[in-house]
Amino acid sequence: MRSGAGGAAGASGASGGAAGEVDPILDAFGIKTSCAVSGSPFGHAGSATIRGKGTLPAGLVPGDQLNMMIGNGGVQYGVLGENLFDFTKICDATTFDFEITKVEAGQWTLQIEVLDPDQPDDVLATVYEAKGDVTITVADGETVEQDVRFDKP
Repeated sequence: MRSGAGGAAGASGASGGAAGEVDPILDAFGIKTSCAVSGSPFGHAGSATIRGKGTLPAGLVPGDQLNMMIGNGGVQYGVLGENLFDFTKICDATTFDFEITKVEAGQWTLQIEVLDPDQPDDVLATVYEAKGDVTITVADGETVEQDVRFDKP
């Protein structure tokens, strides 16, 4: 994994710092950044919610982009916000909050992918991928709170 040279500066740089902070350049294009994952699985219309705190391994860089997927055996669905151009970034490089709505009833695992936005030619390179350490079971209309560790590929 790469090491972050900026530390706290990387967490409050051009992409905004704290959750909900707005970057004026991205905001001009209607793009929001956040330190928390909030959205629903692509194509789902369920009524359950999964929320919690995700724990990341050491060595990830604040400012990198964080993508989350939810899966049930081999099929993974991207967790997307209301605006498809919004994205989540790593702020403190150790934990992040998540809330996934419209989850269909069943057993689910969470997975993350971390991308480096500072690659040449605007290509986002995957720098880390991991599956969560628990399987989460939800019923229709249920809200489940579950913390998840993402420290093993």
